[in-house]
Amino acid sequence: MTVVSLKDELKYRGYDPNQTIIVPSKELVEIADILNHPRLNVQTRYNETLKSTIKSTKSFYKRHFHLERVPYLYEKKGIEYVETVSPFKIPVQQNPFMDEDQCSFSARLNEILLDPPVLNFHIAYRCLELSNDISELTRIAYTHEVAHSELNHIKGIIENYYNTEVISIFLELVHSYEEGLLDVHDAARLSNLQGAIEELIIAKSPEETLIEASMYTESTLKAYELFFKYYCGSLNLKKEIMYYVQLLFNQQITLEDLLYHFDISFSSSQQPDRILSYLNGRR
Repeated sequence: MTVVSLKDELKYRGYDPNQTIIVPSKELVEIADILNHPRLNVQTRYNETLKSTIKSTKSFYKRHFHLERVPYLYEKKGIEYVETVSPFKIPVQQNPFMDEDQCSFSARLNEILLDPPVLNFHIAYRCLELSNDISELTRIAYTHEVAHSELNHIKGIIENYYNTEVISIFLELVHSYEEGLLDVHDAARLSNLQGAIEELIIAKSPEETLIEASMYTESTLKAYELFFKYYCGSLNLKKEIMYYVQLLFNQQITLEDLLYHFDISFSSSQQPDRILSYLNGRR
């Protein structure tokens, strides 16, 4: 299937194709200003290997979750097939042409839209691409894409397109926290958030670019709000949050059910003081 516009793709994935572009609130403008924080000037270290990257992400998921099998598209003797496999069976490829600005934090899940559906799947995965330059952040990028592989092929599991990145960003935060990489992670992720908010403030980009900026802004702020609850919460709360993520992976709840349970909304996630406090007081 050839997708000629973002609206076509949104419709095929089960989302409303007519998304409303976010008009930044004064809180969002203040958050963008806060994200010029000096704590975000952190350099990554390029002393990792692909083997250590894969091992770290596998260990993270093994500690916390049972992953469901996902649709994988492969070719054999010129014929394409779809079968279900562990997310870690999706081939990992290194791409030397990924955006240099994102460097080792860049990753992509190569998805194929299936029309007509195969085995009741409307999406299958061909491979997972990581940066050619491996750093400590590459494992976090891999964790992010594995979370997408659990959810992206299931229509209705995420009802609102602007929530698409919430769980992937939340899990990259938890993994960073456990690996002692929050500083270097936030230098990359919050820089991306600042850029998305500023895109919305200027509001002169094409509509599709502004829709993408709206999605990343809302998803990132909600992911950080969920992480703040996890980061500051008791052991029981941490377990409860991860239990709800597992329910999501099991397709027993929607992402919106999870956000509602933990009282997370776009409005509640726009708290500049909390973001500043996090940046100043991270331990």
